Amino acid sequence: MKRTLILLASLLLIPLFLNAQAGERLKEKVEAQRVAFLTRQMDLTPEESAAFWPLYNAHRSKLESLRKGLNLDEQRIRNMSDGEVDKLLDKVIEMEERKIDLRKAFISELRNVLPARKIIMIEPLERAFNREILKRIRGEKPGK
Repeated sequence: MKRTLILLASLLLIPLFLNAQAGERLKEKVEAQRVAFLTRQMDLTPEESAAFWPLYNAHRSKLESLRKGLNLDEQRIRNMSDGEVDKLLDKVIEMEERKIDLRKAFISELRNVLPARKIIMIEPLERAFNREILKRIRGEKPGK
């Protein structure tokens, strides 16, 4: 009986595990495309690329940690008291200030490895990449 329950539980968990793996593979594929896109569009040399990507990845990781620390779920917010929402708004402002501090530090580090022209291109190129990914998801032709 115990083996049957374990087998049944395992069979029920397999689809969840496979979906998680597929999602992880998709995320890895998108990240590889991001690297190729930014490297190509910024015209990074091999030396610049070797110095840039560890800094870029660390910066994105720090931003992701900030975002995860703030739960802005619509349903949760609707169920909060006015006082709780006011405190949450203060946290949002604090997070935005921390994002600015992270951005300043990131740019300061990049100035040691990239020319200013390439640094300033990062944000618009990230937006362009995100637009292309959204077009692919929607089934539109990239570049339009």
